[in-house]
Order: sequence, then structure tokens, then C-alpha cells
Amino acid sequence: MKTKELIRQLQNADPSGEEEVSVGNIDIHFVEALPAYYDGHQEVIIKNDGMIKGAKFKNTGKKVMIRTISIEDLINDRLDIPVEVSDNLHKDWVIKTRKEAMEFWEEYLKTTPGTRFKDYYEEKIKSCRKMIEDGKWREVKYI
Repeated sequence: MKTKELIRQLQNADPSGEEEVSVGNIDIHFVEALPAYYDGHQEVIIKNDGMIKGAKFKNTGKKVMIRTISIEDLINDRLDIPVEVSDNLHKDWVIKTRKEAMEFWEEYLKTTPGTRFKDYYEEKIKSCRKMIEDGKWREVKYI
């Protein structure tokens, strides 16, 4: 889809421009223009009058990448990031995901000496341990 078509469809879907935009229920983190070959060849769907006619791989020119970031990715990167939920199912998921992420980084730091992220993740693990000690580990803000 061309940029102008995406913009047209977004404006039709939300004339006010105030709604959140998701890609597969995941929030958009940022948008960037890159060479078409960057990070693998671009896959393009060929359409005519809204009907799919074929497909191609493109490796010349530019492409606009819409980069998403999930809550799970955020928790894995920033163990102590605040997360708002509206039900117990998501609250339990956040707690479980934080615990698994902390365990992963603890193991990673033990088995990967000299990583450039060592100080960062040691600080995040320390922050999570403090959350546990303060009884805030299970605190998740309801909306």
C-alpha cells in the first residue's frame, strides 16, 4: 500500500484523527523510511481496483516501515514499566510476564559475561526486586 493510500484510509476510518492506531492489536512505536532492501526484501501485494492480482518482492527504492512495540516487548525490555489493565486476566498476565522476563535476564547475565547491556539490566532487575520487597510487584493500575 502506498503512503497516500494509507493516509486516505486512516482519515476515512477516523476523520477526527484522535483514535489509537494498531497493527494486529499492537501499538505503533514509530515510522521510518528505509531502502527497500533493508531488513530483507519488501513484499508488495499487487492490486487493481481493490482486488489482489499478484505479489512481488521489491529490493530497489524506498519503503516506509511502521514499527510496532507490544506490551510484552516493553516488559521484556523495561521490567518495571507501569502497565494499566482493566481486568484480572491482564493483571495476572503482566505479573507472569514480568517474572519470566526478570528470570530470563538474570540467567542471561549469568551466562553472557561482558554484555554491553549488563549495567542496564542489572539495574532493572534491582528495580524489580525492590518492587517485590516493597510489595508492589503485584500492583497493576486498573483503568
